Amino acid sequence: MRLILFSIILSFGYGKIVFTPHSIDGGEKGILSLHAIDLNGDGHTDLLFSSIESNTITWLENKGNASYVSHTISKKIKGSVSVFPIDLNGDGNMDVLSASRYDNSISWYKNDGNGIFFRQFITKDANGPWAVTADDVDGDGDVDVLSVNEHDNSIVWYSNNGKESFKAKTVVTKVEDIWTIYTADVDFDGDVDILTGTESDNQIVWYENNGSEHFSIQSKVTHPRPIFSQSAIDSDADGDLDIFPALTNSDEIIWYENVDSSKINTHKIITKVREISALARGDMDGDGDPDVISASFNSQLIIWYENTALHGCFDENACNYNPNAQWNNKACDYSETHFNCAGECISPMDCADVCGGNAHLDNCNYCVEGNTGKSPCIQDCNEEWGGTAIIDNCNICVDGSTGKSPCIQDCSDKWGGSAVIDNCNNCVGGKTDK
Repeated sequence: MRLILFSIILSFGYGKIVFTPHSIDGGEKGILSLHAIDLNGDGHTDLLFSSIESNTITWLENKGNASYVSHTISKKIKGSVSVFPIDLNGDGNMDVLSASRYDNSISWYKNDGNGIFFRQFITKDANGPWAVTADDVDGDGDVDVLSVNEHDNSIVWYSNNGKESFKAKTVVTKVEDIWTIYTADVDFDGDVDILTGTESDNQIVWYENNGSEHFSIQSKVTHPRPIFSQSAIDSDADGDLDIFPALTNSDEIIWYENVDSSKINTHKIITKVREISALARGDMDGDGDPDVISASFNSQLIIWYENTALHGCFDENACNYNPNAQWNNKACDYSETHFNCAGECISPMDCADVCGGNAHLDNCNYCVEGNTGKSPCIQDCNEEWGGTAIIDNCNICVDGSTGKSPCIQDCSDKWGGSAVIDNCNNCVGGKTDK
């Protein structure tokens, strides 16, 4: 498959990012759902997709050398409209959810860890499911399943009981022409909200979770074209979630910047693309930045748009700050305290020759404290710094430079007393009264 020879420009506030397209063999016609995910745990980003034309679920294994190997998960899907990768049973292997429009079933394919998938049904009564996703809706620690159903115009949540069985609960009714569903904590209040995209009125709708598993419409974004798929990510690293939709019959890829709770800005990422039917984001080349992947409904064309931004550090206080960088690789280098980026001391040296140290000369002119391991000298009782004079047992300052000797005990055990031993070997005099 030939490489399309043109480059794409992404405009952010901090510069221009170039996206270079590369074609990927192994695609199919009729792709409506596309995901970039490491499906086999080898560290490379693979592609997972479903085709309503061939009724298949396929994943393309990224071999890490710009080549891909196609693996079929299922060839028996009646109206394969949506897939979603998720570890549904918590065994550490990436499973696959699917929605089958024509047999009203939602299934999950259990990954045995060796690339073999076994189909298990969540429901066979989904009333024309069009899209499927998964998240921990009720906050009980396991993964639940959500779908949008065309025939009864509903959003349904299938609660996971933790034993690989599910119970259906209707979240919203009377919603028409929903083509996509996505979950995210849009308002950062700790629970799972729902985002949908519609075909008839071209809207992205946010259903806010009030924390008690009840959902209500919080806001809408309207676009001139219907929305095939979407995701919510922090595209501009400003701490909130932006919306990344795939628009039908469009030749451009855009993202909606969440400026605040009441304002949305539209950014064009890529223009002059071919009839997008599904969109994904992932690091296809392992260089640390997100690339863009698109599929076209009427061809087998899958293209990944390589993010060729100049990586660098955005922090002006860092030694390796790069004002020309277009993508923040967050690999900033900083100088040590008291040193500049060249390793030169920019703080005063202490008496121990330590840059910015806190050693100092004491009153005896010794370098003490800091990293010297020495304590400052002190005054003795004769007010001499570093002197050795002491207070003796008679409370007199002696020794050192005083010229005095410490007092001693007499024979009656009195310090400084005058009692003595007489010739009869008796302690007399002083305070002995003898």
